[in-house]
Amino acid sequence: MSEPLTVLIVDDHEVVRQGVRLMAESVDGVDVVGEAATGIEALEMCRQLHPKVVLMDVDMPEMDGVEAAGHVRDDMPEVDVLMLTVHEDGETIFDAVRAGARGYLMKSSGLEEVAAALRALQQGGAYMTPLAARKALRFLAQKAEDASEAARATDVTTEREREILVLLAKGCSAKEVARELGIGERTVNTHVAHIYRRLGVRNRVDAVRVGMRLGLVDAP
Repeated sequence: MSEPLTVLIVDDHEVVRQGVRLMAESVDGVDVVGEAATGIEALEMCRQLHPKVVLMDVDMPEMDGVEAAGHVRDDMPEVDVLMLTVHEDGETIFDAVRAGARGYLMKSSGLEEVAAALRALQQGGAYMTPLAARKALRFLAQKAEDASEAARATDVTTEREREILVLLAKGCSAKEVARELGIGERTVNTHVAHIYRRLGVRNRVDAVRVGMRLGLVDAP
């Protein structure tokens, strides 16, 4: 017979802890060894009880679940953290996974999903609800896009191109930019083409939008 999966439940609301405990104890082979109300208590009980899985809430006093998950990862890497929360935004999910969480469940999850998550961790895997996975991937895609734009922006290094971008943001035409900077209109158009290519855009509106996002120009 395999050893039981020992679980510590962490949430600052007792009624939630009791509900989660009932579900966890309904799963064959699961043994709930304790409960904690804060991240700090969770770390202390992890050191005392050595659970295999910590079911951890995100929002708690003193130390939130994401920070606590990071400490568990650093101090007790053999302990798996399964986040249990109401947060569905991609950034919170990403932060939890980056902190070391091996799973992410919503508090609205039913017994079947809780059981699937616990079994996945018991077998050395990870678990994330389909909705959480989609939101995390969407957040990562946005971060990748922002990083790509930042990399492109490093190519817009000439003072002249920055000056032209600022004037474009003010609504100046190519002729007005040429007159303002004392250069030829053809030269302005060449610089504008370079700016578009380096920022990966096709028109003035997108160039200004990306320029504002990257701090190259101020909002008009």
